[in-house]
Amino acid sequence: MGCFGTVGLGVAGSFLGGAISHLLFGISNQGIQPAGFIGAVIGGVFVLLLLRHFAKKT
Repeated sequence: MGCFGTVGLGVAGSFLGGAISHLLFGISNQGIQPAGFIGAVIGGVFVLLLLRHFAKKT
């Protein structure tokens, strides 16, 4: 995946974790924003699973 792909996956996971946190708890009224460490890790794992599911196998 490389360095830039890993960074992109982490950023996408953080925003996904923030979105999930906002939907579940409604804490923020500013829309989608980066999550805390736990939310970012959970979002990153979810994005990685999606990437592995939809990526072509070589």
